[in-house]
Amino acid sequence: FNDTSYNLQDELLLLEDALRVGLTSFNEQTIEMMFATFVYPLLLQPLVLYFQRNPVSADDLFADTINDHSVGREVKQSDATATERAVISAPAKSALFCLAAAFQFLTNQPLLRLLFTSVFHPLSPDASGETMIRAKADVACLGPDGKAVIRIDPVDEESGKMKCESDRSTYIFGTVTGRKETTGKRDSNQDGKEEDTCVFVLSPALMEILE
Repeated sequence: FNDTSYNLQDELLLLEDALRVGLTSFNEQTIEMMFATFVYPLLLQPLVLYFQRNPVSADDLFADTINDHSVGREVKQSDATATERAVISAPAKSALFCLAAAFQFLTNQPLLRLLFTSVFHPLSPDASGETMIRAKADVACLGPDGKAVIRIDPVDEESGKMKCESDRSTYIFGTVTGRKETTGKRDSNQDGKEEDTCVFVLSPALMEILE
């Protein structure tokens, strides 16, 4: 377990370093991929499945009856049931551990806000959403002087932290320049022109719910 937890810490710290570079387009795509490949399948799904199939109290979920027995406390039949449930709940516990690690090691505010929304908001979208946004990788934009500049996260010079317009602000995730599509339906005129586009599914939905 220690080796696995250290590996998770290393991965999260690597992600933190990549996000802190501040390339907005890269961060948008990274966050979308993180939700699609890590947050939903490995964190949220185990939690949802466990509590749907095995609604239990917090005492049962975090029971440590094996340790209690080792220090001399008598194990009752109810304790045996709790132990069995605790073993079954291992994926959910691992998911909670990973969530705690993400909030501990990551500092990107848009990511943390969307992660919080996906876990706690009652309208959090499921991973089978049919609506997606296809947009070009908007690496550059027009600056105040009318010249093209690379999109970079605004940073507060004093604190060194990313500046956001409000407590609910995130990234745009292609909502400005992209187009919405429905899974399984594609415009025939766009065939062969999708190689340089980015697909956003979960992040725009979470952004809309948060705002």
